[in-house]
Amino acid sequence: RQERIDLAMSAQPPRDESPGEGSGRGRGPGEAGEEEPPRPPAVVVVLVGPPGSGKSTFALEVRRRGGNAAFTRICQDAIAPAGKRGTKEQCLVAMKDALRRGQSVLIDRCGVTFEQRRPFVKVALSEAGGLDRSVRCFAVCFKIPLLVLKERVRKRKGHEGNVEGNRGAMICKKIHAQLTKSGWPEHIEGFDKIIDVNYGKTYEADYESAVRQVVSGREVAE
Repeated sequence: RQERIDLAMSAQPPRDESPGEGSGRGRGPGEAGEEEPPRPPAVVVVLVGPPGSGKSTFALEVRRRGGNAAFTRICQDAIAPAGKRGTKEQCLVAMKDALRRGQSVLIDRCGVTFEQRRPFVKVALSEAGGLDRSVRCFAVCFKIPLLVLKERVRKRKGHEGNVEGNRGAMICKKIHAQLTKSGWPEHIEGFDKIIDVNYGKTYEADYESAVRQVVSGREVAE
């Protein structure tokens, strides 16, 4: 845990809240000194869970409700030309581009270890200093039992990353073991909000709450 704290702290540059020269921050279209109303925060959402968790379905639902222009989905399985599997570096470039266009970002990767999540949280924190709006970083954790995950993956057809069938179930088991060893995200990593979607009686309510929180960019009032 101490190593995670040390690495997380090193990934968090100081956020400059003061209006910089020429940045337009704090200046309205009228008289000098007149402040513009703040823009709604951009949200970087790191989806966390093994294959079969429902991450891609969740991302599509957020885009349906929030608008495709407001949210972009970044999926390593399909980020290369012609919808082919790409690299983490391609995902990071696409993330930066989306934030600079004013979009919120859904990171649709497994994100089951701190090391997998860290580069995306780091970009969210560093990009915030160069935008005219704040950036909030959420983790949405899909806490689904391994047996359910494997069954879902076995039944898949036409998955973007070809993680399906018995081979996909084996990959799912391996990634689930990584998550078990590493542990779920923690606030110290740089997340403003960690949202759990638990399998079982509360699943539908958890899922709905998670979608609403991401779309609104803030915690839904209890």
